[in-house]
Amino acid sequence: MAVEIITGHTGKEHVTAEAAGALHAGVIGTGKYVLAGGNQFAAEIVSNNLIKIKSGELVNQGRHMRIPVNSYEEVTIQNGTQKMYRSDLIVMRYKKDTSLQVESAELVVIKGKASSSIQTSVPSYVNGNILSGATQDDFPLYRVSLSGLTITSVTKLFSVSPTIEMLSKRMDDIGKVSTAKLLTEFQCETNMITKTADGMVSLSVYMHTGAIGGNAGTWWTAGTIPEGYRPNSIVYGTGMVCGDGWLNAVPTAFMISNGLLYLYGQNSAATMLVINMTYVAMGSVVA
Repeated sequence: MAVEIITGHTGKEHVTAEAAGALHAGVIGTGKYVLAGGNQFAAEIVSNNLIKIKSGELVNQGRHMRIPVNSYEEVTIQNGTQKMYRSDLIVMRYKKDTSLQVESAELVVIKGKASSSIQTSVPSYVNGNILSGATQDDFPLYRVSLSGLTITSVTKLFSVSPTIEMLSKRMDDIGKVSTAKLLTEFQCETNMITKTADGMVSLSVYMHTGAIGGNAGTWWTAGTIPEGYRPNSIVYGTGMVCGDGWLNAVPTAFMISNGLLYLYGQNSAATMLVINMTYVAMGSVVA
């Protein structure tokens, strides 16, 4: 019979690691994930031959592996070679003994090849498909770089997957908009800066002041963009200046640099300024 019930009483032992793994893979994903638990496998260099890996939880193609909270594993790094460089890998290795049908997990160091060049390559590792019956698979956690006898760095090769709670909060944040105003000494009919949760900033300013015309032909500082709303780099845009009643309207250039909004005057008779632009806030990444 092909149909099986897993989370149901059948009168006999029937829940297998394969079934549990398939469920995890269906919910979490079929890839390799470090979860937000414990110390998330934080690495600590104990000596040039010993690295401590702290507690953490991971799921590799549905198989849950862990180092319990308040526990750790130590892995041994073989001695380096004077005046040579080397890169090793620390992996969480999955293995299955097909004769006994026993599965296991352990931290393993895969030693790289020594090189006279500082640009070393990482050693190869096994990339098996557990869901299709592979008997071995390696989940790379860290790259260990050695210079001579010294461990110079331990580089993390994974990211921590967000929990459902974290994802829910991110979804709640989508659509939220924060607002601020251009910090300026000039009178503004409209003065609004908005920022979405993903860092898109929209600047809308309608300034009504006689000082605009007095700065014709020069770059002048119209105001300051509040922190948190500033762009990653210098941005440029165009706006419009005109006289009262929208007379003699001409385009004008402006830029934002180091948090300051600069305008270039084009019309000595101008008393009104209108600018609208959109940019990405500093530190934001828009997909």
